[in-house]
Amino acid sequence: MAWLAVEFPNLALEWCSRGLGDAQTVVLLDSKHKVSQCNQIAAAQGVEPGMTLATLLALVDDVTLVSDSDARRLYGLTPSRELGQSSVKGNSGKKSAGKERRSKQTESLTSLDALQQLALWANDYSAQILLVPPQSLVIEIGSMLRLFGGLPGYLAQFEHGLQQLDYPCRWATAHTPVAAFTLAYTATAWRQVSAKSTMAQLVRLPVTSLPISVEQKQSLERLGLSQLEQLLALPAAQVRKRLGGALLCWLLELQGRLQPRFTRFVVPPQFEMQLPLLAEIVHIHGLLFPLRRLLEGMVSYMRHRQLATTSCLLSLTHRDQPATLIRLNSAAPEVALAEWLQLSQLQLERHQLVAPVISMSLCCDQWVELTAEAKDLLQAKHGQGLSRLQLLGRLQSQLGSEQLYGLRCGQAHTPEHAWQRAEPSVSPASASSVSVSSAEPPSVSSQETGSQLHSSMVPIRRPSWLLDPAQPLTSKNIQILDGPERISSGWWRWPEPAVLRDYFVAKDGDGRLCWIYKDAQGSWFVHGWFS
Repeated sequence: MAWLAVEFPNLALEWCSRGLGDAQTVVLLDSKHKVSQCNQIAAAQGVEPGMTLATLLALVDDVTLVSDSDARRLYGLTPSRELGQSSVKGNSGKKSAGKERRSKQTESLTSLDALQQLALWANDYSAQILLVPPQSLVIEIGSMLRLFGGLPGYLAQFEHGLQQLDYPCRWATAHTPVAAFTLAYTATAWRQVSAKSTMAQLVRLPVTSLPISVEQKQSLERLGLSQLEQLLALPAAQVRKRLGGALLCWLLELQGRLQPRFTRFVVPPQFEMQLPLLAEIVHIHGLLFPLRRLLEGMVSYMRHRQLATTSCLLSLTHRDQPATLIRLNSAAPEVALAEWLQLSQLQLERHQLVAPVISMSLCCDQWVELTAEAKDLLQAKHGQGLSRLQLLGRLQSQLGSEQLYGLRCGQAHTPEHAWQRAEPSVSPASASSVSVSSAEPPSVSSQETGSQLHSSMVPIRRPSWLLDPAQPLTSKNIQILDGPERISSGWWRWPEPAVLRDYFVAKDGDGRLCWIYKDAQGSWFVHGWFS
């Protein structure tokens, strides 16, 4: 077996502050309101992990505070939506240098939530992924080496993927999951999977750098043990008696003699991703950048499971208002990120924010299997235009789904009932097949001559603008150009009156082509206009 562990330092801070830029001071607080992580701007101003909030505010004038909730929600998958903003004054309630120190405090996604998104990314490189909260992944790579051409080829591809991911990280390989995690945790750049050479590297590690508890490290120091080699030399019974069973189990897991207690990652049946906003968004266009991160997560989820979707639900959380729900739709199952970005932008432009947005989430549980699309051999020559369904999706996003529809033939002979509204995604071919199968076929008498049969197969002219209802004919200067065409329908619905009309193509006094008819009572009507 071969394993690869990757450690993401400051994962919670990087996840929440991604996209803010390098000019802002961002600090992550733990459950005791002490500094847990900070970015480089904060570190340059003297901020250090373990610093109290009061000391932090004395050093920094303007800081964005993010409170981490790993301690109480380590195994939770749904982040809290509690957010707050407050103004904090300096020492003794006085303003320093005439300025009020302001902080934005928000309840962020836990590191475990960010870790699950990274586990979805790691599915490109392995099917077996172990979660080591709050900021580490362990990946089984032994079964994938042949596919990538050996260990050097696999590591080259994985390192290229990490560069594109653009998260600070350190990683190492080993023969057991715990050994790989220990090497990555101690920032040891180890790229071998041999058990003998890996253990030779591990025994050199000082006990103070091992991923064990502070109490266990203190116990080892009291016994005079400074390196892992000295700890491994002790008999198992003595380790259990003097240092406890938990440390003995860790040593057995390190050597591969016991299964690790890491949690195996399982792809959830539905996609749900939440993103806190460190700054309130007051304009609808300001949602596009954080929405891109949510859509990237959804597209990555679909790509790994070979799925597509036509709909997802965007939830915008406000401070003092109910959440705003926006349904993002596509006319056809879609998996491309660029298309979802375009559709989302068009649909968001039709909405207005009722209040500033402090967090947003994206959820999708309606999936269809992704199938390969047959493309034209000469598509590159013809040009890369929008497909029919893509065009329909963008029109629906711009105008609204209720403003766009298609047409299909109905089960009637009268012009006003001969067509019906249909879903715009229905193709013309499928619509015609439905109407032909459901409508009565025209009957042809055996006594018709060949010329009569030929004339009945000639396409009949129909106006592009049909009046509903038909208007009485008021113009006196009418010139008949073609006709009559008799339409008789409804005679089988006795005692309801039947429809008997003689239609003509005519030109009125202004030279406009119109479609007129005379009913059974001899009255004339205009039923449509030709373009």
